[in-house]
Amino acid sequence: MLKEPIPTGFQATAKAIVTLDGVAVESNTATITALAENIASTATVTVSSVRDRNGVPDGNNQDDRYLGTKATDANKATSWAAKQSDSSPWIKLQFPAPVELDRVNLVDRGHEVNQIVEGVLEWEGGSKKVTGIQWDGQPDNVVKLDAPVRTSWVKFTIDPGSVYANPSGAECGLAEFGVYEVPPPKSVVDFRPVAVDTGVGELPALPGQVDAVSSDGTTGLVDVTWDPVTADLVAAPGWFTVRGTVTGTTAKPTAVVNVEDR
Repeated sequence: MLKEPIPTGFQATAKAIVTLDGVAVESNTATITALAENIASTATVTVSSVRDRNGVPDGNNQDDRYLGTKATDANKATSWAAKQSDSSPWIKLQFPAPVELDRVNLVDRGHEVNQIVEGVLEWEGGSKKVTGIQWDGQPDNVVKLDAPVRTSWVKFTIDPGSVYANPSGAECGLAEFGVYEVPPPKSVVDFRPVAVDTGVGELPALPGQVDAVSSDGTTGLVDVTWDPVTADLVAAPGWFTVRGTVTGTTAKPTAVVNVEDR
């Protein structure tokens, strides 16, 4: 179960298998997506400057190894680096259409001399100061916005107030500038199987609720309406399955009924 946003999304499949009297019954296979995807790679990237190929502090022979797009390639081993003379470098992502965001991830280049420490995050109609950015080991610095924002661009400026005095020769930038949309509403994707015992000639007492599995990995009880169980299904020892219906989803819960000769 995921209880906090994660900087890197993933998908997983889940299936439940229940064995009753040697008979295995499988649930539907469900694909579970971990929150929203990083959409930074869909944006057009502009930066205040790019490191000079020859290390000239204010040189304009930009080094293609450190372009702004290196901060949106989902690879911490590459990075955008500004030129040494750029005291407050910035990077801006322009999206093809407005997006609804709820967090970003800022990954430092991972060198003490280039550490960024803090900065200002901006978007259409708002901004947020970011402090305490960690650099050692290139950890994820996930910044949660106070509330989701709708914007067509997002910009991060490194230490605009020059609070942290980088050593001479510093080439500040970002290894990753991740941007995450608001996760879609969760939905029921599968159910935990139900097993019920009954006797020959006795209609089973099926539960009024089943444990539902949602797209965000959480579970919870929901009301269920079972398909009718007729007398012929319990006329002799054996087993059978019953399908159910839950409002708001096309996924179907399943109950395995074991008929015993009591």
